[in-house]
Amino acid sequence: MERNTKEWILDAAFSFYHEPLFVNVSLSQIAQRTGISKAAIFKHFKNKETLIQAMDNRLYDSVSLALEQMQGLHHDGKDIEALKSIIVFLIHHREYVFYLVCTKASLTEDAVLRELHRRGMPFLEMLYDENGSIKDMELYFRSIFVSATILIFVMWLFKDTDNEELLGYEPEDFIHSLNGLIENGMGNRSQPIADERLAELDALCRITGGEIEAEDKIFLAISRIASKSGFQDITVEKIADELGLAKSSLYSSYTNKTDLIRCSILGELQKLYAIIIRKLKAVQQSDERLYVLFQAELAYFMLRPQILFIFQALFADASLYDDKIGQGITDRRAFCAQMQKLKLLERIPDMGVPFMDELLIFSWLSVLPGVVYIHCQRNDFSPDFMRTAMRSIYHMVEFGISGKEVH
Repeated sequence: MERNTKEWILDAAFSFYHEPLFVNVSLSQIAQRTGISKAAIFKHFKNKETLIQAMDNRLYDSVSLALEQMQGLHHDGKDIEALKSIIVFLIHHREYVFYLVCTKASLTEDAVLRELHRRGMPFLEMLYDENGSIKDMELYFRSIFVSATILIFVMWLFKDTDNEELLGYEPEDFIHSLNGLIENGMGNRSQPIADERLAELDALCRITGGEIEAEDKIFLAISRIASKSGFQDITVEKIADELGLAKSSLYSSYTNKTDLIRCSILGELQKLYAIIIRKLKAVQQSDERLYVLFQAELAYFMLRPQILFIFQALFADASLYDDKIGQGITDRRAFCAQMQKLKLLERIPDMGVPFMDELLIFSWLSVLPGVVYIHCQRNDFSPDFMRTAMRSIYHMVEFGISGKEVH
């Protein structure tokens, strides 16, 4: 069936998000890409807000259909095929992923699941009450772990693989490995850490304000703007206004907006990395270091929540921090190398993507504490509950959602 003009407009709007995009897309740009006038857009959409709502509807309708197909395969006992169906869907619709991450200031896996729940997805009835409250906390965090893990791996695959390599890409080995990782974990431990030792490690991971340098004022200004309206609305003018400075004073120190934002974020990341490395070096047992990484990073977010407001940008756009600026670790590959030097993992799981297995695994591990913190914060969970939730996610990383330990 021939697509109508309204659908072509939506196609054009989504086409801007085949890569991470943290600037606003204008109706004029969408019209130009559609091949119509801006005035013609208003024949189909009352305003930009109406267009955005239509984009949201198309996205969630498509995801709902994909999940229904996945559930059908799952009920038929075809778990690998079920996981493959959703991964292939995401690979073929990367614009949906980047649109969500880049335009929704308060995006979480929970927000996506709640939207799907409102649309009547049956399997989510076990997770949420009619009023949206969480029914089963264990199932909730298992769902967050699974959805975040799939999203993280697929997102990094998008960013670290050439576009042409992804055309028609249906990665069988990757899908089997990811399914195994979710079901059975990394398998680095044969037994869980004893509760008494976990309590000792929790105490080690606590961070006091005196352990971290003061926040950079520009970073705080960026995080405030991002928390209000999302990363795409940040401008040098808004940063200057937040700081009470003239815009020209910022341009005297930075080349452009990207340079300003990158330098500010990298400075904050260096503080986070320094804390993590210091805590890891204090642990003698290498098989305990992954737990320390998780809890130390979570503790940092509790003390410095501002960094979470730009977490989506860090997650989606590797260019923001894949450069080396000044001293210390600032890019993911250098961070991976440092974690290996500290023997964070005895072995790297085979993810079916040999040239980037290590990068995928360490990127996943470094993002999970932020995922836990964001969901706990938005649900107003206590700090003690956050640490318990992080402990649960750590267990899933090691032993999978099956929870089976190796004997």
